Amino acid sequence: MDKTNPSTGAELTNLLLLELLRKQGEQLRLQNKQLQKLMEIREKRVEEDNSYMFKRIASHHPPIYDGTPNPKTLEDWIRGIEKLCDALQCPEEWKLVSSCFT
Repeated sequence: MDKTNPSTGAELTNLLLLELLRKQGEQLRLQNKQLQKLMEIREKRVEEDNSYMFKRIASHHPPIYDGTPNPKTLEDWIRGIEKLCDALQCPEEWKLVSSCFT
């Protein structure tokens, strides 16, 4: 502020509003960074969970579908995968994948 030219009430209000907006912008940037970090942590956790489930399923020697165009063979394979997922208590989204084939 210039001491020789005192600011009007409107000018002071505008300066205060600008400062308030600047601080809110800083807060939003910080919140955005925190949210991004949380999303990265969650993504990593999901990847680790999926990797763990793949390893668990693989260790039980799941049935293998050889691509035979026989509907009965495919249905048997799907049932086998569903049984294994149930036995291993796979997350629901894993079960949804196999339900796409039925």
